[in-house]
Parts: sequence; C-alpha cells; structure tokens
Amino acid sequence: MLSSADRQATEDINRFSIVFPENLMRVQPNELLRIQMTYFSLLNSFQNINANNNRVGVVLVQGTSTYSGFITLPNGSYSVNVIATNMTTALNNLFGSYTTFTMTCPDTTTYYSKLVWTTAITSLTFYFTNVSLPASIFTQQQRSIPMNNGMSRLLGYAQGTASAIYTSSGTLSPYNMFSGQIPFLRLHVDVPPQNVEYDTSLGNNQMNYSDILSQIPILVPPFAPIIYQDFTGDANCYEMPSKGMRIGTMNFTLTDNYNTLAIANDDFFFTLKIEVLVDEGNDTKNILQDTLNTLKLQTLNMENYFGEKNN
Repeated sequence: MLSSADRQATEDINRFSIVFPENLMRVQPNELLRIQMTYFSLLNSFQNINANNNRVGVVLVQGTSTYSGFITLPNGSYSVNVIATNMTTALNNLFGSYTTFTMTCPDTTTYYSKLVWTTAITSLTFYFTNVSLPASIFTQQQRSIPMNNGMSRLLGYAQGTASAIYTSSGTLSPYNMFSGQIPFLRLHVDVPPQNVEYDTSLGNNQMNYSDILSQIPILVPPFAPIIYQDFTGDANCYEMPSKGMRIGTMNFTLTDNYNTLAIANDDFFFTLKIEVLVDEGNDTKNILQDTLNTLKLQTLNMENYFGEKNN
C-alpha cells in the first residue's frame, strides 16, 4: 500500500519516487518481477480545466450575418456548475451585444449541460468548433486548437466531435459534462534503462515498451472520490525483462490522457501487487545440477569410506 504522501519534501504529488529495500526486492538470476496496480483512490479535485480543453472557437449565425470569436476558460479545479458559470461569462463577454447566453447544469443526476439564449431572431445557429473555418474568421493557430477530446467533451459531446451545434434555445447536451473534462488518468512508472526491451524484429531497434503502469477511468463528478480496482491480473502490469535484478528506486508520475502532468490537490493511494516469476526451465536445470553434485559428493564419500576400511 503506497501513497503520494510518502514523497520527499522536494517532490510533488504528481511526480515522486519510492525506494524499495534491496533485501526486500532482490530476485535470483532465474527470476523476474511482475508489477501490477490493483487499487487506486484519489479525490477528483485535480485541475480539470487545463491547456488541453480550455480553448475553442465560437461561431454565431444570425440570419445572413455571421459573428465569430474565441473563448478561453480559466484553468483550475472546478465543479460542473462553476464550469457552466465560467462558460456563461465567456460567451456573454464575446457575444453580449447580440444576445445573452446562460449555460447551466440543471440535473445533478445526468449532469447534462443546458444552453439558453435570448434573442428575437428565430434562425439563430450557435456552435463551438475548430474545423472547416475560413481564415477570415479564425487564424490558422486558432483553427488548430483541438476540440476533439478537449472542449467537445467538456461541453457534453462525444469524444470525436468536431463541432457542437445548437439550433434552438434550451438545448441539452447529449452527454454529461463531468465525463468530458479528463476521461482518464495515467500512472506511469520509471524503471532502470537496462530494463527497456528493443524490438529487434523491426530492424530499427525500436523500443517495445510502455511506462504506463495503469490507466484509471474517471467515472465520477468533480470532488467525488475516484476508486479503481483491478484484480484480474491480465492487464495493467509490467514485467521487468532483465532477470536477477532488484527494483531499487521507482519513480511514479500521474498524468492526464495527454500524458500532461495532472495538477493534483490531494494525495492519492494505490496498491501494487509484486510477483516473482520463476523460469521453470532454469529451475529444472538447477535441480538436476544440484542432484548431480549431491551424487558426486556421495560417491566421493563412499570411496573414501571403503578406501579407509580396506586400509
């Protein structure tokens, strides 16, 4: 059972190291180690608004007129309702002279967002987007900002959504907001370089290796506890390919799905299951060798015994 609270004073929650005593985690030449994370718990209070999901282009079509702009939400740790409030402020700062927007999260069961605007024009179309925009509306840099996996999920749209379109006031998003902020966390583990394997079959010495110990889905709203358990033993594990080694120091890093450091405000706890795997072929060879050595010693003892008796 480990915790980020056991880190050194100079280390951070999202990046710290743990030293395993040599006499506790040393294995023999015919053995190697398998490491699996079976339990993880963390309060969902890390920064759910960051550079990966805080920016998006916005277009307002009112009859034959088109108005466009660019909004950025403040980074930090926010509840769904605060995110909706910040979105309301950003929209009204951008389009307040044309209409008034209000985004809310009226249902705490589904956490679907609801967007309402007041205007006398019934043909109003409003959408968040980052693709198919002419240069006259957005710069190339603004068009390149990702909406897929970013703002689209934050607004309550599918992960692959390129545009979130609203054609009538009071439209609800099809998915809950909190599942789109950061879909999952990753716990990385750093092992010694000599434990990195290369795929020689490719002919280019490409690494056949991942430092991700486990991927933790976030299925709870902000400020609720994230609990993850995996006792299957079939996935989310790392085998040290070099035999006869000790673990020593392991460095742990907590990131979001973009492998960007997750800015955590609370410590997390996790349990590692560490197994010693034995090479049975080598074991059989060692047993046979030990047996032969024993027979040799017995033969020598017998020869010495009868030689002394004859004398």
